[in-house]
Amino acid sequence: MTTIDRLFALKIITYSTQRKEFSAPDLAKILRKAKNASLPAQDKHYPSVDSLKKGRRAAFINKIHDLGINHGVIIEVCTYVHGLFPETGAVPFGKPEIDLDAIQEKESAVSPGGEEAIYRFRALVFGESLIVEKASNTSASAILPHVLRTVLRKVLSDPTFPLPHLVNVGSRKLSSIVQSKGGVERVVASMVVPKKKPKSKFSMLLSEVRKNVKGAESIQISWVSKNADLAASDVSDLYEEFEDEEGISSVKIDFPGGTSVTDLSQYREQERYSLQADSRGRPYAASVHEALRDYSAVLRDPSKAGPLTAAGGLSSGYYLAGADDED
Repeated sequence: MTTIDRLFALKIITYSTQRKEFSAPDLAKILRKAKNASLPAQDKHYPSVDSLKKGRRAAFINKIHDLGINHGVIIEVCTYVHGLFPETGAVPFGKPEIDLDAIQEKESAVSPGGEEAIYRFRALVFGESLIVEKASNTSASAILPHVLRTVLRKVLSDPTFPLPHLVNVGSRKLSSIVQSKGGVERVVASMVVPKKKPKSKFSMLLSEVRKNVKGAESIQISWVSKNADLAASDVSDLYEEFEDEEGISSVKIDFPGGTSVTDLSQYREQERYSLQADSRGRPYAASVHEALRDYSAVLRDPSKAGPLTAAGGLSSGYYLAGADDED
């Protein structure tokens, strides 16, 4: 059985608007209404089907899976470049869902470079949060806010509704990240010849070990626990020494699942999952859905002090770290 690794990233949904009175809508509820109303694909499409120009990237929401009011919805987003998508004018955008598998299996659905004409990725929407399957095509995920605005404007009958922003989630508290991720599997610390004599615990340790081999200009030490049992307090102390610039030149902290931190200021909440895939390396929808549901549950687990509240809002200890469309 083929498996692939795929990153899933947490976003917080925000809006930038000049409106004096504005209340952010429940996006999951809006998407649920779109599903119940059998909103056709053309009404979930950006840009409008009538305005498409050859060579321009477009996207639409194809499927909406309702997980219930306590769990949100999962959307399947399809993106393509107009002109590569086969028989674009004949695609039944008037239907609520399109059978993309039938189109993808056509030989003409693959460009000369091997790129699929239609790229699909999924996202789970709940409360103020959105977890997105990180697309290998970054321009594909960047179009998502525009697609969501199209649906919002249609369902709310508001042609000037503002653009949502999908904002990354960061944290300044390493202890919160460690608890949320379920521990630390490995810490790697490096040191070059320090400018001054180290006085802190780990800086002194690395400096002394480096001196044991004459001529060594740098040293790297790893602490490993397969069960992710490395003491969070020690890991935090080591990282603080790195931030104090006493001599440790770099620190890499590995969590279960494959994610890591090297610079806390650059940390963005995301998780890696192993997914079942077909022979062409495309993940099965059921496998993606399972990963999305699991990650959402982990993020909202109160026992792990994760980045989300039970209602899907941002927890204390975490902050908004800039939207992808602002990067």
